[in-house]
Amino acid sequence: MKLSVGTKKVARIFVDAKIPREKRPLVPLIVDATGRIIAIVGVRVSDFPDKSGAMCPRLMVK
Repeated sequence: MKLSVGTKKVARIFVDAKIPREKRPLVPLIVDATGRIIAIVGVRVSDFPDKSGAMCPRLMVK
């Protein structure tokens, strides 16, 4: 996941947030069309350097 200070693996974010191991598979991830992680629902939101140029962000759930 892209953060303001670099990148961090999702597994490490779960550990830092103290999410129990048995609950981690149940936490939804939101990704964009290219596969970049935008958010770990209820845990963390990504910091993309290009998000300031977004005109109208949209979320499509399939």
